[in-house]
Amino acid sequence: MLKEIENRRSIRKYLEKDVPDELLKDIIEAARLAPSGHNVQPWKFIILLGERKAEIIAAFEKGLEREKGDDKFLEDCTKEFPFATHTLRLMKAAPVIIAVLCTRGKNLGETMSVDQHMTQLIDMMSVGAAIENLLLEANSIGLGTLWIGAHFYAYPELKEVLKTENLIAGFINVGWPDENPKPRPRKPFDEICE
Repeated sequence: MLKEIENRRSIRKYLEKDVPDELLKDIIEAARLAPSGHNVQPWKFIILLGERKAEIIAAFEKGLEREKGDDKFLEDCTKEFPFATHTLRLMKAAPVIIAVLCTRGKNLGETMSVDQHMTQLIDMMSVGAAIENLLLEANSIGLGTLWIGAHFYAYPELKEVLKTENLIAGFINVGWPDENPKPRPRKPFDEICE
């Protein structure tokens, strides 16, 4: 398994080729089997294709336009804004986008007690485990993926299009890779373990 983990890459270029439904079901099944705190399985996945994908892209664009004006959702996060505009281009290129929801999470800006904050941290770790399972399964069957977290600038618009009260934890681009990136540098073992 270490070799599969080592060979997984974040893919930003995709072939214009459909991904069969059965492969999408396989990667969601891998996510479904992930471990979660107290086995609550606090995740939901929405597969976005065609018109639904176009709606998400339009909502993202609308949110980014709003953020350029005076009505900012993320007032203190302007330095990360260029990443969000780049993310939008990457999402447009992917044949499939999967929205990842945290079903017990509080939304951005909502007040949380310490207990709710702790629960959300555990749930988000669980969602992260599900995402990693999905990425690894996709890679094992030849699909390319890219997990996305720069969606928060357009958060209100994306929630409206997804018609959800759940926390949008992220998105995952999925498609047939049209690139073979080299490995990205990793911190040395001694720097991360003691």
